[in-house]
Amino acid sequence: YKEKEFVGYRYYATYGVKPRYPFGYGLSYTTFAFDVKSVETFQSFVTAKVRVENTGDTYSGKAVVQAYLSCPAGALPRPYQQLVAYAKTPVLGPGQTADVELRFDLRDESAFDEASGSYVLEAGDYILLVGDSSATAAPAAVFTLPETVSVENARPIDRDRTVEEVRLDAKRPAVPEGLPHLTLKTGDIHQIRHSFEPDGQWNVYKDIVSMMDASERVELLLGAGMHFFAFKGSFTVPGNAANTSSNLMKDHQIPSVSLADGPAGLRILEESVQYRSGKIKPLKNAISIFDYLPGIASKALLGKRSRGTILYQYATAFPVGTAVAQTWNADLAEAFGAAVSAEMSEYGVTFWLAPGMNIHRNPLCGRNFEYFSEDPMMTGSIAAAVCKGVASRPGNYVTIKHFAANNQEFQRNKASSNVSERAFREIYLRPFKRAIRDGSAMAVMTSYNPVNGIYNVENRSLLEDYLRGECGFEGIVMTDWTSTGPGLADPVRAIRAGNDMIMPGMPTDRSAIRKAALSGELDPKDLRRCSARVVRLLLESEQGKERLREWKLDRKG
Repeated sequence: YKEKEFVGYRYYATYGVKPRYPFGYGLSYTTFAFDVKSVETFQSFVTAKVRVENTGDTYSGKAVVQAYLSCPAGALPRPYQQLVAYAKTPVLGPGQTADVELRFDLRDESAFDEASGSYVLEAGDYILLVGDSSATAAPAAVFTLPETVSVENARPIDRDRTVEEVRLDAKRPAVPEGLPHLTLKTGDIHQIRHSFEPDGQWNVYKDIVSMMDASERVELLLGAGMHFFAFKGSFTVPGNAANTSSNLMKDHQIPSVSLADGPAGLRILEESVQYRSGKIKPLKNAISIFDYLPGIASKALLGKRSRGTILYQYATAFPVGTAVAQTWNADLAEAFGAAVSAEMSEYGVTFWLAPGMNIHRNPLCGRNFEYFSEDPMMTGSIAAAVCKGVASRPGNYVTIKHFAANNQEFQRNKASSNVSERAFREIYLRPFKRAIRDGSAMAVMTSYNPVNGIYNVENRSLLEDYLRGECGFEGIVMTDWTSTGPGLADPVRAIRAGNDMIMPGMPTDRSAIRKAALSGELDPKDLRRCSARVVRLLLESEQGKERLREWKLDRKG
């Protein structure tokens, strides 16, 4: 990752590379004019009010107003510009106008200084640009920061590899005379301070966990396994990705809940057949590769319509993540999330394994269609909106993924993403931070790949210090499917690092964790902490609310 933080349009704008389609570009049947009416600052917050006019004489349309910021480059190189805010107008007829407001926090645009281990805003002039793409954005105001300010403390993220330092110095926009020029007061910019104390959320549920033995706690940390063609036992939604364990229902009333893949809606089987015995079999293969099995194998795996009751689970096929982001419409993204959440409730899905929110770093990444953008602000804002939509039904959870720096599918279990800590934080981690802060995401899925030589699922500094300490994450962390095992990440080290659930729950993982828990190799505190986090979300889910209500009444008694 030698390009560091100069990804996509940040590189093109900095070095004068003219792309065929600039970032933010979009066609319309009409034209628009933008008039920046005012720019104001309060502490670290900037607000710009823009009047948009449809200057065409025939067609109606919507405009996207985009704000970019050009930051001063002192000790830390900065790109020519970076997206900081956007807003979409309502439909405007010819000659009609609309006022939109663009608001952002300068602290969100701070640079990570590896020397001091903190986020800083360097002294100098910050130029605000407004337009309808990265190519048309023009200077609208200048903010001067008299001295460098540290705005947020951090802890280093562990690494086994270093990245060659390549300094890329950027040109800056020419500032015309007469622009508003504001001076920021350094004393008014409040510093964000993290204590990095162990999170206390899991302590709320320690009473329930304390009633379990080590083997039962281990059950909480693993899914029920992979059963693509044997939907029995705890598998409640045919075609889902997994279920949590059902072995704790009898003694502790901890429900088994369903996890279904995404991101273009719920990925579950449309039709299956339930036999009189209760066994459920699919009417078509859940994974397309099984379509190529010999006929005798398909006959054994698939059910027959005439043998039982047909179960219907038709879910909406929504646009993929990239298309959702291309609307530049956070309200629409939130409505998309709410629609998915309604279907989750309809079919009994608790965890939606989406949205995917890695960065479009390379066009060859095989899962780019699942991801939103090459820009961290765009990615984070759209993801946060989707998260809010899903959370509109309490007890339904998104699972933001793949955490983090998953930018290729080739050798995804082995290829280490070697990236500077600054670029890692500013480009690849920042979208997750925004989705947690603004979207209240309660589940995170770690990626297959190592970063700087260390598997993400084993990196405690990433999962505990960064994710929980800096981002304020209060939910659960789960692995991607079969991330752990022989020759891959270690499931015991994953639990020790704060990766709460090993999915989908393979026999080798179960054996390794149980052995480590019973022998004392796995610290009982780590086991209790991870299992209590899982208990919390299971009990606060739709399926667990009655048990949670009873438990709260017992505690009051």
